[in-house]
Amino acid sequence: ARAINDDFSIEEALPQLAVTLKDERFTSEALIRRAINANLRVGTEENLNILADYASRGSAPAEMRAEAIAALSTWEKPSVLDRVDGRYRGEVLREDANVMTTLAPVIGTWIADTETEVQMAAAKAAGKLSIKAAENGLLALLQEGVGEEAQVAALESLSAMESGLLSDALELGMASRSNAVKSSALAILPESGIAENKAVPLFEDILRTGTTANKQAAFTALGGMKGSEAKKLLGTYLDRLLKGRVAQDIQLDLLEAAEQQEDIIFDDKLTTYYASKDPNNSISAYSEALYGGNPQRGGQIFYTNEAAQCVRCHSIFELGGNAGPGLMGVGARLSREKLLESMVAPSAAYAAGYEVVNLKLTDGSSTAGYLQSENSQTVKLKVGEKITEIAKADIESRTSIPSSMPPMGSILTKRELRDLVATLASLQPES
Repeated sequence: ARAINDDFSIEEALPQLAVTLKDERFTSEALIRRAINANLRVGTEENLNILADYASRGSAPAEMRAEAIAALSTWEKPSVLDRVDGRYRGEVLREDANVMTTLAPVIGTWIADTETEVQMAAAKAAGKLSIKAAENGLLALLQEGVGEEAQVAALESLSAMESGLLSDALELGMASRSNAVKSSALAILPESGIAENKAVPLFEDILRTGTTANKQAAFTALGGMKGSEAKKLLGTYLDRLLKGRVAQDIQLDLLEAAEQQEDIIFDDKLTTYYASKDPNNSISAYSEALYGGNPQRGGQIFYTNEAAQCVRCHSIFELGGNAGPGLMGVGARLSREKLLESMVAPSAAYAAGYEVVNLKLTDGSSTAGYLQSENSQTVKLKVGEKITEIAKADIESRTSIPSSMPPMGSILTKRELRDLVATLASLQPES
């Protein structure tokens, strides 16, 4: 299976690999993932049916059934990257009415499945493919109090397909005990068509009593509303911010919501707020990124953000590069302020063993290397593979070479920085 699917593939053999999914004897995840992918890549009506049949097979592992459903959700436009090994496969576009005909009768069964992974995959597929036949099943997911990830998927799918049941779904979402579901409902609310005079009091209550995630979602939603009641509520919180009375973990969300309004009154208040920042403090401009981040999202940024490419130089649990310091346990070694500084002003301070110094010596020669240690008398540098000790009396001048890490403030948004700070702060020493 690896030989047929991975790397450059043996494309002529993909159809034979695809049909192995019909054989119930096979249970190896490595094989099954490749068989699912082979069906998606070959893309005939037979492959469509093979995937749908496998997704309905109750004896199959829930994770693999969910993978089959996820593959089906991309049937008309699969990712240009291989689902298994990530190799670039090129763009594929299929205008295939069969996918709707095949899935419409069975997707309700998947949504009602006892396995949360299957429910979640089916809910996402329904929204992605806009399968209206799934509407009642999606609403039932919200009513029956199943896993919160599946409920969020159901809510988002009803919104994506502009369902007539969305108002009922939002009412259930706002009343949910799950913060994730409630936050999702808050984020969808501005686009749902609900009257602003009904929505703003809900937001006001959330901002008084909700969790951090709920409050962040409320501000995000308010940013999309342009009526007088939304502006009045945002203005109240901006005034509190100027007086230092807004919690740090929601400041960024408030500022972004106010900026979205494009209102002259808000602009004046925002100018006053930003003018109060210390220009000599390297992290002052990014202080809203210190608290309120999501460690899970931050982990995704660390491993997958193509612009930042953190994982090329840094490692967590030995996964990643070694051009920069390893980050396991960094949350215990550095404060949030230092973590943020290391990202937005990487040359302000150096991890031990990673500062490169250039020394001009009194005899006219010069040398450069990684600073290992120093005391009042000597400096130890790692030059190539050797440790060289140099007397300070022999040094005429010394300069630190700027860090090769680019300032992340010019690459990542404040929200992304906030999530990364949360991730790094969560990295405690291994037991």
